[in-house]
Amino acid sequence: MEMLCRIRMYHSHAYHEPLRSRATRNVMKPSRASSRGFLPLTLPKDGKLRTIFYESILEKRFLMLMAVSGDLFDIWEQPTEIRYRKPNGRIGHHIFDFLITLMSGERIAVAIKPLERVWQRNFERELECIASHMPKTFADSLMLITDRDLDVQAANAAGRDLMMRNRSLMGAAA
Repeated sequence: MEMLCRIRMYHSHAYHEPLRSRATRNVMKPSRASSRGFLPLTLPKDGKLRTIFYESILEKRFLMLMAVSGDLFDIWEQPTEIRYRKPNGRIGHHIFDFLITLMSGERIAVAIKPLERVWQRNFERELECIASHMPKTFADSLMLITDRDLDVQAANAAGRDLMMRNRSLMGAAA
């Protein structure tokens, strides 16, 4: 009888394979200083679970916070690259970490970097060049997120909330 109850419980929370990632490039291989992985998120655009990859703990925190915000319609990790002219005249290529679409329809290209790297690489200036060449069909605006912008406790709470929302994933993994 116990087995029958477990089977019924499993069927009430049936597992369905998430939709595939839409990333335009493969996620980079992990290094000692990185954190790679994915989150299965149900987005209003799809109405189904989609696999969303991240390449750093900062990206993961951002994903979790956006997923529980109630304002996220869609998120595309590693979207199409943007070609731009650097101040030295050379052509550069940039792939944003995410392209998010809010429930309002606004599209925002998101770059996520540790603040120290932003300062070391003068990344804000590079983003200004990218913004001046970014097609309006790609995004309405761009946003730079650093470790100073992401609240660790809020991100951890968002992660717990996502796990509770996706109990079918937890049951399938057990």
